[in-house]
Amino acid sequence: MIKKNELFSLIKDVILHALGYVAAVILLITLPIIYFFSPLIFPPEPQQDTEVIIKNPIKKTAKTKNMSSTAHDTQLNKSIESSTLAVYEHSLTIKPNGTLWAWGKNTSGQLGDGSEINRHSPRQMGTDSDWAAVTAGWRHSLALKNDGSLWAWGRLGGDLETIKHSPVRIGTDNDWATVTAGWLHRLALKNDGSLWAWGDNMYGQLGDGSLTERPSPIRIGKDNDWTAIATRVFYNLALKNDGSLWEWGSASSRSPVRIGTDSNWTAIATGGNSLPFPSSHSLAIKNDGSLWAWGRNMYGQLGNGSDNTPRSLVRIGRDNDWASVATGAYHSLALKKDGSLWAWGHNRSGQLGDGSETNRYSPVRIGKDSDWTAVTAGEYLSLALKNDGSLWAWGQLGDGIKTIKHSPVQIGKDSD
Repeated sequence: MIKKNELFSLIKDVILHALGYVAAVILLITLPIIYFFSPLIFPPEPQQDTEVIIKNPIKKTAKTKNMSSTAHDTQLNKSIESSTLAVYEHSLTIKPNGTLWAWGKNTSGQLGDGSEINRHSPRQMGTDSDWAAVTAGWRHSLALKNDGSLWAWGRLGGDLETIKHSPVRIGTDNDWATVTAGWLHRLALKNDGSLWAWGDNMYGQLGDGSLTERPSPIRIGKDNDWTAIATRVFYNLALKNDGSLWEWGSASSRSPVRIGTDSNWTAIATGGNSLPFPSSHSLAIKNDGSLWAWGRNMYGQLGNGSDNTPRSLVRIGRDNDWASVATGAYHSLALKKDGSLWAWGHNRSGQLGDGSETNRYSPVRIGKDSDWTAVTAGEYLSLALKNDGSLWAWGQLGDGIKTIKHSPVQIGKDSD
């Protein structure tokens, strides 16, 4: 006859063995999943520059090296001039007459028209005609006016509850030079070259060394030589006056850290998505017109001819005539100095504009036109301007009803 203590011991052994088998099964299931998504969860940090040559690879660039203080101010002014077009899941543009127009999703008032009604086509926001620059984040928007004041609307702060359906002024300062928006955080530069940030700080994306949310702009460090900023989701890039390249946020750092030792960077862009895990990819141009990329590459968004994610910066092709770059969730766009338009990466919604839904792993030219002057990329949408002032779009258009255009189509009749 089994004694009471022996029975308890037997039951315990059975339970432990059963738990062991369950744990083993869970481990066998989850390990491949973790392995598959590990590049998204733990993004690699860019290391020393590596050049990769691809056979037949198919905010406005400004020089930053050896700039005087006058040249520094000029570049910041150019940043304003080149930031009149923005897209995330909604789209914004500023006409040469200074009026602000918006369309697309409006679930949190991010269009700024006082409502939460989605708009299928551009609609003027208010009557002001002194808007100078605009940027779009996840369900929120920011803009600068000619007087250097900063405005915001949609989901503000770092939380999901503070919503403004019309533009509200941020602080009283009149020396803001450029602004950019991420998922729920924002970066801005002032005329003196100082760097500021506010909003959500879950991944250290504000750059203040903490994970503390900041409801209003705080200064990041004491440097006064920042000249350009770019952000998407939880990751940021920036350039300094000496042409050096810096990053922070996501899994990289809680404060700005320099990437490599080169001091000849002139243009930057970073893209990505927040789901299923935070991911990002980045593009940059050197002053010799060469194009470089790093980060996630599951759809070929780096343009290096594959879907492999490199551990370092890679040069894209041999061309030295790249002028500007833009990045969406998983696709990339660029303009060359001759005004031609190029695209690569994810193309499920036709966001590359090449007439297909085929992913492209190296840059392909979009059409034959050579009169493109500005380009920007959203989640699954691309926008561009031509030198006649006309506005063009392709990919997933409208307000989320999934109107798909596989090639650039003109938005409206305006050329102003």
